[in-house]
Amino acid sequence: MTRKSISELLTRYYNHQCTPEEEARVNEWFAEHGSAETSFERMDAEAQQIWVNALFTDITAANAAKGQKPLVLKKRLWPRIAAAAAILIGIGIGLYTLGHQSEKDRVISYANTIRPAKQATTLKLADGKVISLDAAKAGIVINIAALTYSDGTAVAPDLAPGKSGGTNAGDDTQIGNLTVSTPVGRQYQLVMPDGTKVWLNAASSLSFPSSFPAKGQRIVKLSGEAYFEVAKDKSRPFIVQNNTQKVEVLGTHFNINSNYTAIRTTLLEGSVMVYPLSSVNGADGLQLTETGVLLKPGEQAVQKSGRIEVLSADMDQAIAWKEGWFYFKSASLPEVLNEAAKWYDLKITYESSIPADRFTGKVSRTASLGMFIKVLQLSDVKFKLEGRKMTID
Repeated sequence: MTRKSISELLTRYYNHQCTPEEEARVNEWFAEHGSAETSFERMDAEAQQIWVNALFTDITAANAAKGQKPLVLKKRLWPRIAAAAAILIGIGIGLYTLGHQSEKDRVISYANTIRPAKQATTLKLADGKVISLDAAKAGIVINIAALTYSDGTAVAPDLAPGKSGGTNAGDDTQIGNLTVSTPVGRQYQLVMPDGTKVWLNAASSLSFPSSFPAKGQRIVKLSGEAYFEVAKDKSRPFIVQNNTQKVEVLGTHFNINSNYTAIRTTLLEGSVMVYPLSSVNGADGLQLTETGVLLKPGEQAVQKSGRIEVLSADMDQAIAWKEGWFYFKSASLPEVLNEAAKWYDLKITYESSIPADRFTGKVSRTASLGMFIKVLQLSDVKFKLEGRKMTID
């Protein structure tokens, strides 16, 4: 069974909407495992979902690793929940226990009021003017003559993206740089002048010319994370650049995440060349430091300290953010909290050494901060939450 079908089956069961066959299947398991029904039913919908997702991820990974020891969950779970998910998925694994922890009702209640931050995405024009983009629109379409939302309505009346608020099509002297910036808690889509589609994750920015030149390279600069579907043009390679890396493509689908100490470039379709860069004379003095690597679909280039390693990619995890999910797979506490910080507008501080806990699972980006708090409370991590400041003890 899939993760979705497991969740839907349990939801139908507790809402008395199962078919007789489905109800008999669940009842048979509950009869074998005592109080599991009552315990699972006491959990709220968000808690049920997070454990189904976490178990699905780890159990599926264990089943795929043929001949290897079954994967032990990073966070110990209630035996009844682990057993329920394992049996419903149809995979036999060992059961793991979780010591009882009392829920901090006050913290959860407060955290549930903290929703994803909702400041406006902005577009900076070539003349320096900054426009707040309509959050109700799906995205923007940028071309040399006009700026429109994806539904065809104008971003601003009589406004073109070039220098001084307008430009002449085909006149390269009038081309200026544009920058789309997303705040914490916001994602945005855009169609670039050449037809390339970009999904920009929260707390990220993309700079590019209002019109790409007729010959040569199509160069954009990225800070943060974005997913690209590049319009094919063999005569004009598409270049994505940041302070330490350059990715060159002709036409392909790929994701770049430069939010952490490592830059991760994941290829879904086509091919790309990934080059490490060294800033010799500041941002304008970028130079190649070594020969680049060629990625094939399903591969991920991980760059650290100027060196690139090519690994097999988890495609679902790489673009989960684009589909509306946080997806953690043996993630460190800083990785989890960094994601939370740029989505819920949190300030994270550590008063002592960083706990070594690892986390696996999926959380909807529409959920409140309370879901992250519940996960932390099920670990050994101790923390305080005051306003939007979280302190890890």
